[in-house]
Amino acid sequence: YHLDRQGLDGGQKALWTLVNSELSEEARDPRSVVAADDGRLITVLAQREGDAEEMFRRLGSRWDEVRREQFGDGHVVPTLLALLPPGQDIVDLGCGTGAMLERLAPAAGTLTGVDRERAMLDVARTRLDQSLSPDVAARVVLREGLLSALPLADTSADLALSTLVLHHIREPELVFAEVARILRPGGRWVLLDMVAHDRLEFRRTMGHQHAGFAPDDVQRWATDAGLRLERWQTLPLDPSAQGPGLFLAVLTPPCGPPRRNG
Repeated sequence: YHLDRQGLDGGQKALWTLVNSELSEEARDPRSVVAADDGRLITVLAQREGDAEEMFRRLGSRWDEVRREQFGDGHVVPTLLALLPPGQDIVDLGCGTGAMLERLAPAAGTLTGVDRERAMLDVARTRLDQSLSPDVAARVVLREGLLSALPLADTSADLALSTLVLHHIREPELVFAEVARILRPGGRWVLLDMVAHDRLEFRRTMGHQHAGFAPDDVQRWATDAGLRLERWQTLPLDPSAQGPGLFLAVLTPPCGPPRRNG
């Protein structure tokens, strides 16, 4: 705290001048209140350092929860996206209502969302226009089309993303060939989907074409398309989730010329 001297009227200023002169003389005495307070301050600061260490020990496994209570989770995705090289041309394959587009847009050079459903794209455009600044929203292009015949040029993307959409595609191998075609050398395709499971009712209730995928499936389609399966990992199960487990795969493009469907 400090005194707002500019806001003092004449009487207040005179009183402060008198008090300050007395304090100034008293402060020269090592036995004064001011000198004692300075000493106490040093002690309190030292104690606070110890208190912080004790706090971390005491909170232990609850620290993530405490941080979430204080700051939320909104900072996590922007922080991770800052690891991406700037100016990347990113494609969200099966973008749906634009949930991932909304998160990716600030980090992308250009961002393209592709989906076969016009109604989904309409919702995505409304969402982006409402949540993003006009200059960022202007960098997002929405294209109607099939993932098995992408409306995108050869070697036009640095990064491709597919989240929980491949199991809806009748012939996934066509999607692999198309991704191989659009990725630039050095690019990546991040594929998130369900591991193989036995919940066949999803075909009837959710319109799934496949009951998840095994690593061998992804490896076979990648090899046929000329892609390299750089990473496959199953993700930890979410205790609150009701669906099958998920996997994350990272694929990189072929070294030779792009391959075309047909």
